Amino acid sequence: MSAYRLYFLNATDKIHDYRTVECDSDGDAIIAAEELRAEHPWIEIWCGARMVHRWRPPSSCGTHGTWRTLSRPA
Repeated sequence: MSAYRLYFLNATDKIHDYRTVECDSDGDAIIAAEELRAEHPWIEIWCGARMVHRWRPPSSCGTHGTWRTLSRPA
């Protein structure tokens, strides 16, 4: 198991709270975060220094509450 931090973002993309969860995989951490999206629609998931997943607040570029997965090249 690994410790994942779920950072809850506000409408200006700033962290306003967080929660630490223990999960077996990135997928399990994403599922755990999904269960909290009703209360916190915009979440970043981190495992150590690695961003796992992010749901972004709306921006002026036309993305309205959509999510995107950020990953680093191998």
